[in-house]
Amino acid sequence: MVSDVTEFKIPETQEKVYFEPIMDLYNNEILTYAITAGSPNLEFAIKPLDSLIALIPNRPYKQFLHTDQGWQYRHSGWQNKLKKAHITPSMSRRATCLDNACIESFVNKLKVELGNLSNYNSAEKLITAVKKWIIYYNTNRIQMKLGGTSPIKYRLCAA
Repeated sequence: MVSDVTEFKIPETQEKVYFEPIMDLYNNEILTYAITAGSPNLEFAIKPLDSLIALIPNRPYKQFLHTDQGWQYRHSGWQNKLKKAHITPSMSRRATCLDNACIESFVNKLKVELGNLSNYNSAEKLITAVKKWIIYYNTNRIQMKLGGTSPIKYRLCAA
């Protein structure tokens, strides 16, 4: 699994929206995410981790969650939750975005497909658009590396 935080800035209002998805590298599915207007804090950063822990059972094999070295991922609150859930943290080398290329690529797709941020005149409208796009991405957006299926369809076909 991989995660990262990204910022959107709405040109008209200068409002900022922060988005933190957690992606399963098996099928590129967005398992959970947090999205908020304003500024990110630890509660925002831990919200998708709490959702992930509730979503995935404790497996007999090692699970990894890869991130960059952002303050939220180095925080003891984040690290302790990972440890309790038996999820092994993995962090990118400093200033090496290629280590986290999968989630960076996903965020780029999201930003490109949402279009120009000047089309959104409020943080609320952008947040709604992101939430709708995540549903579309997981359920309908085909990926060639998944045999021309969506992430969820790929997972269900493998089960």
